[in-house]
Amino acid sequence: GAFVVTASADATARVWRVATGECLQVLKGHAKGLSMASFSTDESKLLTASTDGTVRIWHATDGACTLTLLVDNNVVNTAMFSPDGLTVLIASASQCVRLFSTETGECLKTFAGHDDWARAAAFSPDGELVASASYDGTVRLWSTATGECIRVLSGHTDWVRAVAFSSDGSVVTSASYDGTARLWSTASGACLQTLTGHSEYSGMARASK
Repeated sequence: GAFVVTASADATARVWRVATGECLQVLKGHAKGLSMASFSTDESKLLTASTDGTVRIWHATDGACTLTLLVDNNVVNTAMFSPDGLTVLIASASQCVRLFSTETGECLKTFAGHDDWARAAAFSPDGELVASASYDGTVRLWSTATGECIRVLSGHTDWVRAVAFSSDGSVVTSASYDGTARLWSTASGACLQTLTGHSEYSGMARASK
């Protein structure tokens, strides 16, 4: 891409031009440090997530804040745009993952079922599924359309910190404080592989294309 967005503990995000390293925008408005920032798929919008309990949506061209989402006054662990950019998925320091409209700010779905904090969440490439990772040691797969929990992926022996889909959506990867990463079949929920070797917790796992 031509641009990079960075998120900082100084409560701002910055947009940079890759070719020159020039800072194009400084996005201000959060009251506390940021946990993440990302572009929508078409790069027309940005989101920032903060420990102040909010997610903000910004115009990528002029840096104007168009929407502020308050998430139960909880620390926002992660947030991401849906593939079509019409919704935002938010995992916070609660047992729920929520789906918000990027146009109205309305909470459209609440994915509830975890027994501890929801640490991370991700959309499948087609936007039809949501995966959530929790400090209860499980990953859950949900229908975006109905909010129904389709599968519970159990096997980690400690908090699950990260989750992601493969580019074709057939595999879910998870990373845990138990020091392992696991690969799961989206279709069956079966654990395909357990990856071991790290001496500390595994904080991220991604599958290649």
